[in-house]
Amino acid sequence: MNEYLKNGIKLISANIVAQVTAFMLVPFIARLYAPEELGILTLFLTLGGILAMLGNGKYEYAIVQAGNRKEAASIFSLCLFINISLHLLITILLLLAGNELLHLLKNYDAISNYKFYLPLYSFILALAAALTGWFNYHKRFNLTARYNFIQIISNGVFKIAAGLLSMKVTGLILSNVASHLSGIACAISQRHVLRGIIGTDKKAIKTAATKYANYPKYSLARTVVNMIATNLPVLILSVYFNMEEIGFISMAITLAFRPLNILSLASNQVLFKKYSEMKNRKIQMWKSMRKLLVKSSAGMAIAFAAIYICLDWLTSIILGSEWAECSTYIKDMYPWLLISVFGASLDFIPDVFQRQKGLMLSEMLLFAGRLAGLVIGISSGDIHTAISVYSWMSFVFIFLQLTWYVRLIRQYDRRISATQPRT
Repeated sequence: MNEYLKNGIKLISANIVAQVTAFMLVPFIARLYAPEELGILTLFLTLGGILAMLGNGKYEYAIVQAGNRKEAASIFSLCLFINISLHLLITILLLLAGNELLHLLKNYDAISNYKFYLPLYSFILALAAALTGWFNYHKRFNLTARYNFIQIISNGVFKIAAGLLSMKVTGLILSNVASHLSGIACAISQRHVLRGIIGTDKKAIKTAATKYANYPKYSLARTVVNMIATNLPVLILSVYFNMEEIGFISMAITLAFRPLNILSLASNQVLFKKYSEMKNRKIQMWKSMRKLLVKSSAGMAIAFAAIYICLDWLTSIILGSEWAECSTYIKDMYPWLLISVFGASLDFIPDVFQRQKGLMLSEMLLFAGRLAGLVIGISSGDIHTAISVYSWMSFVFIFLQLTWYVRLIRQYDRRISATQPRT
């Protein structure tokens, strides 16, 4: 248990330091770029993130569960092959019909001048995800922490430099690309960790692809649906509202979700490894999980209440009065923010029990609920109504997912208890 605590401290402490530093840079970034420019960047990053979800076929999660180093290397090679093939196809598609596709969605043509950065950006994201899986398989959480730390810090620094050079949207996009490359370069500086990372046994690669086929079959669809559902406000509202309003929403999401996402990611990576090993060793999980839920719920309730009280003041201090609208959007998102901490931290549980199909179906229901919320808001002509209903829909459906996760663990514990000899 001390090992997991140590790993958690490595990831979380590095992320906290990086996040605090990044927040110190946000006031400068907000004053160097217009809301419209940040709106265009947000749409670009959203589309790039969705493409990156396809990049490895979700096989990067299987790396952590590999039975030995050779199998882990085979899975990494599989990820790399899928990633390269997919992004070559995307590049060809953009060359042939990129502008026409973007023009179909009205305001999406705002990123037409930057479309060829999309495959580059999403390829790098997918590569980083596969490398993170490799690091975590070897319990080198310090390298994952290093990647996250360098990426976050350099992203802010590059954006400020680009803003001072008046590079506008191009500078924002290149800053994101360069920051991920910087994080990867620093993480792979210890060459011995990469030894044997590329598997060359084609039979072993095919075997691994078949063994972990549930990841592309169910987890891929589930993750893409979840990614689209999470970013529905940007994807859909970009069609009906101007980029300035999208810029306000994007800044609100940056302030609210970035620290929560990093914390959730760190927790997810450590807990995924922990509970996978508990299952392999046939150790009961509910007692450990219940303790985790109780403590984290109490801590999050106190933190969220304190932040809500000070939110208007904090927004004005951090961003300036011209960004005051962001505070209203964050309040609209509050139910979604709170439940997302738990949902993102624990969404590995179905993977541990090979229940990816069930999770995919639940994510599809979540998608439908969120979409309905936005449709209601758009039909009313009020962007705040759309965000608020979307947020509450997210809360309800993610809470239902969490109850299902608990049920899976309780069922597993009963099976383990039934197989243990009675005294």
